[in-house]
Amino acid sequence: MAEQAKGSAGRIIIDTEASCKTPKTGAARTPINVAFNSCDVRLTRPLNQAETLHGDRNPTDPNQGNKNVGGNLVIPVDPNILGYFLKFAIGVPTVAEVPIAAPDGSDIKTQTASTITIAGGTGGYTFSTSQTAAVVGDRVIYEKLGIRYAGYITTKTSDTVGVLQTQKSGGAACADLSEATVIAIMQNKADAAECNVTIVSGVATFDQAPANLASGQMLIYVDTGAEKYAWVKSVTSGATATVVAANGFAPADCATKLVTWLGKASKWKHTYKIDPKASLSSFILERGFLDLAAPKYQQYIGCKVNTFEISVGGDGELVATLGILGADRSNESTAYDAAVDAPAAIDLYNERFQMFDASATEGGTEVEVLQDFKLKLDNKIDSNKYRIGGQGARAFLPEGIAEVSGSISAFFTDDTILTKAQNNTKSSLGVTFTSGDDCLAITIPELKYSEKDPAITGPAGVMLDLDFEGFKATSSEASAIVAELTTSHAAF
Repeated sequence: MAEQAKGSAGRIIIDTEASCKTPKTGAARTPINVAFNSCDVRLTRPLNQAETLHGDRNPTDPNQGNKNVGGNLVIPVDPNILGYFLKFAIGVPTVAEVPIAAPDGSDIKTQTASTITIAGGTGGYTFSTSQTAAVVGDRVIYEKLGIRYAGYITTKTSDTVGVLQTQKSGGAACADLSEATVIAIMQNKADAAECNVTIVSGVATFDQAPANLASGQMLIYVDTGAEKYAWVKSVTSGATATVVAANGFAPADCATKLVTWLGKASKWKHTYKIDPKASLSSFILERGFLDLAAPKYQQYIGCKVNTFEISVGGDGELVATLGILGADRSNESTAYDAAVDAPAAIDLYNERFQMFDASATEGGTEVEVLQDFKLKLDNKIDSNKYRIGGQGARAFLPEGIAEVSGSISAFFTDDTILTKAQNNTKSSLGVTFTSGDDCLAITIPELKYSEKDPAITGPAGVMLDLDFEGFKATSSEASAIVAELTTSHAAF
C-alpha cells in the first residue's frame, strides 16, 4: 500500500518572478526554503451546473468555472524570511548599512560624536572632532537626511583632515556633502598592500593571504567599476574561503578583483513603505510533497500578498498570516530548484522573534498598557480579472487602495487613549521586536480610533478595546504603514 503524504515532509519554496506570471529561468533563479506553520494556498475550480434542457430530468454534464489560486500561508516572524514577505506585502525596501561593533568595540573607531564635511570636489574631508584612531584604509559610514553613504580614507593629513574616496584604490572622490553625521569609522582588516580576489563557484581565493581572514566577515571587492559585497561563510585556508553574496547565494564568478575592504560584517536596515504607484512584486510559490514514492510539486505563479496580519500579545507563538492570491498552477515532477543551472534552495530561517521581544508605543511614546495589538494590511487586490482565451487563469492582479486597520486591548488606567477616540484625534501606534542585533519595528504613523466605551464585564480589571484605521495625511513617513527590519541579510 502506498504511503500517505505527510505535512511534516512538505516543502515550500518561493522566488521573486522575472515579471508577473513569468518565473526566472536557470541560474537566475534564487529559490528560498520557507519555514511555515501551515499553507492552504491552492487552486480550486468549481463545476457549474448546466441549465441545458434535453427532454430528460437528469442533469447534463457541468462546465468548468474559472481558476481560483489563493489561501493563507502562516509563517514564524523570522528576521530573514519575513523580509521577503514584507517586500511582497508592502513594497520593495530601501536599504541602509548599520555597523555593528565587536564586543570590545575594536571594529568601530568613532571616538566622539562627529560630523564630516566633504568639499572641493576632491574628496577632501574634515571631521568636526578629532579622530585619532582612524587610519588610511578605514571605511567611513555617514548619513545626511536619512541617506547613508560610505567611503574610504585614502589620505590622512591630520586627525581631522584627509581624503575620502569611493574605493580603497582608484575610486572616485566622494561627493561633496556638508555636516553629515558620522555613523562609524570601521577598521579595515585587509592587508595594507593591495590584495586581489578570484571567486569560482562560491570559493574566494586571495592572491596574498589576508592576515585577519575570518568567518562572518564582509568582503568588498571591485568588479566592472562597482563595489560588490560578499560574506565569508567559512575559512578554508589562510588564502581561501567559501563566500556568499548579498542574497545568500554564491556570488558570480570573477577573476583577479581588487579587495577594497575586509572586516566586521554590518547589519542591514530595510525600510518598507507603500509605494503610491508601483505594483507589488509577484512571486512563485511551490509546494513539494517530498515523501511520495515519486515526489510531486505544485507551482503557483503570479502570486501576490493580498493581506498581511499579525497579532501581538500573550505568550503564544508569534506568527504572521499572509493571504495570497495567484494567477495559475502547474503540476511538476521536478522541483523548481532542480531546473538546469538553477541553484539549490537555501535555508535562511533564523531564530525567530518572540512575544517577549516586543515593546509598544502609542502616540509616539512607549507605553505599558497594551495587552493585545492586532494589525491587518489589505492590499485590496482585484481577483476577478479573467480574459477570453486565458484558460480560466487570472490575467492580472491589480492592487487597490490599501487598507490598514486593527485593534488594541489596553488596561483602562486613565482616559488618554479613550479621549483620543472620543475627540476623533489623530494618533499613532508602533510595535518593536528586538533580539540581539536583529530588530523589527512596525509603525502606523497616522490613525484614528473608533469610539467605544470600556465595558464592565465582572469584578476583574476593566479593559479598553478599540478598533483603529490607519491612513496617510501629513506624516513625514508618507505611508500608512512602515516596517523597518534590521537583519544580517543584505538583500531581499
